[in-house]
Amino acid sequence: MPLFRAKMGMNTQTDDLLQGQFIAEYETPPPVTAWIKAVMWTDIEQALPEVVGSLSKTEFQQMFKRK
Repeated sequence: MPLFRAKMGMNTQTDDLLQGQFIAEYETPPPVTAWIKAVMWTDIEQALPEVVGSLSKTEFQQMFKRK
């Protein structure tokens, strides 16, 4: 899991996971395999344009409070 927490969670491992190409270096139990399948992007999601930009924690909290 430390691989998935670096750089706000986005790296080559998370890209592989979302694209359904992640290969674990160890045997994964059925619940973990089910979770990996559940978080894979669909074909529609893969075709969406990349999201550019970010929000700080403060900006997110202010927007959430306004909504």
